[in-house]
Amino acid sequence: MKLADAAEKVLQDKREPIHYKDLAYEILNRKLATSASVDPGTTLHAVISIENRSRQAREQTPRFVIQRGMVSLREWAETKQESDVKTQLNKVRESVKRELIRRLIDLGGEQFPYFVASLLEATGDYTDIEVTDGPDDEGIDIVCESQFGINRLKTAVQAKCMGTNRAVGPNAVRLLRDVLPNHGCAQGVILTTTRFDPRAIEAASEPNKPTILLVPGDALAELALEHGVGVKVDYLPLYSIADDFWQPSSSETA
Repeated sequence: MKLADAAEKVLQDKREPIHYKDLAYEILNRKLATSASVDPGTTLHAVISIENRSRQAREQTPRFVIQRGMVSLREWAETKQESDVKTQLNKVRESVKRELIRRLIDLGGEQFPYFVASLLEATGDYTDIEVTDGPDDEGIDIVCESQFGINRLKTAVQAKCMGTNRAVGPNAVRLLRDVLPNHGCAQGVILTTTRFDPRAIEAASEPNKPTILLVPGDALAELALEHGVGVKVDYLPLYSIADDFWQPSSSETA
């Protein structure tokens, strides 16, 4: 087995960075490869450095990273970097969702249905969207149509703008279901800035009754982020240090 392949094997087994001198000793001790060099550690360092540069010249991803004499696998560094970036992005995402909900609550009950109508349109799942505003709306804020295969279903939507310290109860679900026939609707949807209590969730799934879909605040914010309604997406370049550029040459390690 070649020295570089043996180094990869040992690192995969150990699953942690190893100093290049100790790595060379482990390779020879396990008889994974042989070396006639009087200083196997320096030879291994040179072999890895040369391979890294060669792969980089061919626009291939190097297998190894050497930092302060410690050898690790490139995939570990990439995994940690991706994990760190993902963690930061999730923090930003959750922060934006909280701010979005806060602004929707500040928007108030009269304007909130127009935001919901824009969101429904952005999803592409609903057509003929109309915000109702009259004495005969019976608590329905939006009427629209949704397409399921070859079937078009008229849908009644209730947009409930409430503080996050409150929860939508079962009465809202039952009242919406009761008035669906009056508007020729086959199903209902309740979207809110807050959450639904367990009784509301149970009422929405009562058997042999028209479907009532429930969209809590967190899911509402996710939809807004996904479809860019009320938010904007910034694509930022991500940079990292090219570790191989800073590797010492084989002559420096000799």
